Amino acid sequence: MAAALTERHGGIDVVFNNAVMRVAPDDDPRAIVGPYAEVNNFATTRVLRAFAPRLRDGGRLIVVASALGSLSCLAPVLHSRFDDLAPLDDVDRAVADWRDAVRYGSAFSGPWPAFVNIPSKIGHLL
Repeated sequence: MAAALTERHGGIDVVFNNAVMRVAPDDDPRAIVGPYAEVNNFATTRVLRAFAPRLRDGGRLIVVASALGSLSCLAPVLHSRFDDLAPLDDVDRAVADWRDAVRYGSAFSGPWPAFVNIPSKIGHLL
């Protein structure tokens, strides 16, 4: 799609990404974390990878997420896990590690919040 748009229009000026899967606080985190991370996080990084190289000079990538995408919503002991995640591959690895910890039940034995929406939104905005 990105290639077709570039071919048709000679470049891209603005990409607006708002990929989201809804989750409720009472959803079972283990049951939903796989598809949830896939839509909210990995879909976003795929969009960024596909469109960023095709942006015209001055073009913009806009990613919409909720206010929960703030480190202030996490225990301070977790903040360092999100430091220096510049390449998208690093962001994907951090999200995959978190997703797997939720899936296998180890995420909530420590400081991770029980509501998966918060770490997902932080990963979304990195």
